Amino acid sequence: MDLKELLQKSLQIKRTLLLDAYQGLEKMAHKLWKALESQKSLFFLGEDTSHTLAHFVAEEIRSLVTPLAPKIYCPLPPQILPQKEIHTWLLSFLKAHLEPGDFLILFAQSGSASYLQEVARYTHDRQAFLLLIAAQGHKIPKDWIHWGLAVPTLRQEEVWEIHLIVGNFFLTYFRHRLEKKKKKEIPSEKKREEKIRFLCPYCKGVIYTDARFAGKEGVCPSCEKVLLVPSHSTLSPKERQGEEKRLHIRFRVQDCLVTFAPDKYPESVSELVPHGILDDLSEGGCAFLIDSQEMDPSPLVTGKKIFLLIDVPAFNKPLRFQGEVKRKEKLKDKKIKVAVQFTKMSQENRQRLKKLASSDILRNLRRGKGFF
Repeated sequence: MDLKELLQKSLQIKRTLLLDAYQGLEKMAHKLWKALESQKSLFFLGEDTSHTLAHFVAEEIRSLVTPLAPKIYCPLPPQILPQKEIHTWLLSFLKAHLEPGDFLILFAQSGSASYLQEVARYTHDRQAFLLLIAAQGHKIPKDWIHWGLAVPTLRQEEVWEIHLIVGNFFLTYFRHRLEKKKKKEIPSEKKREEKIRFLCPYCKGVIYTDARFAGKEGVCPSCEKVLLVPSHSTLSPKERQGEEKRLHIRFRVQDCLVTFAPDKYPESVSELVPHGILDDLSEGGCAFLIDSQEMDPSPLVTGKKIFLLIDVPAFNKPLRFQGEVKRKEKLKDKKIKVAVQFTKMSQENRQRLKKLASSDILRNLRRGKGFF
């Protein structure tokens, strides 16, 4: 067989191997990535000339994934060490550092060297994971191997090339995962916003809200007084140690019908049952107006439970809340304003409220400018 035929055969082996083994290689790379994220140690060893390659791959991965504070080892024996003692030194290093759950990545040729057998056995006994890339027909027992790639050739040069390709595959995979991780960590404008922390001027409770609500009015979650959000945090170091409660930003709305009942949810939102017009709404509660000339307000008792259905045109079904009547206030024109603190709501309705407070849904519902 001439040189050209040898080269073509070699290229065909690599092409077929890598196409067939892609999913397996991706799985191996994924396992190593997860190990790095969970702060497990990775040990790279190679048989003969492949140990130099293993050291190169280990160093490249270490420099690439520095943000993960990786624990990556590829022991290099002292140069003054006699050749016959190198294998003993490598095994001693592994025994001194390998912990259960760690990974050993072994770039082997035939895998017939006795010290490789000992390395694999110790990894198995230590309950660590062995990832093996070796020539087909290697001598390491399959029961000791968790993930592996068998290279269908005995030619040392071709095995070494596959080692190099696999090492580059790992690097490419880690680089891709790091890029995805960085994109996830880049905060959106909303996430990047700082929180404003301040004291309620009435009850002195420590409350906070998003910076975008500076200059708006909100309702204190403790005393339910209406207050103005400052432009920046105003807490002293001592005040920061207090328990924080999130400020419920209040927004006024109009043309939203509210139906209520003292013992169960109303069957529908309708003017044919006890109802009112929503005046303001927050994640903590709401207020609505009723006409005392049209209906009897006596069922609305301060301190008693109430069941509410609120029809917000932005949603295809009413918001449902259980709450407690906190106060009733007589207004002009025989109107009564009823303030309710929510005591129970579903996760779905909670998300709807957050969406209302942080989006443009209320543009057609708000009365006046911005939040009140």
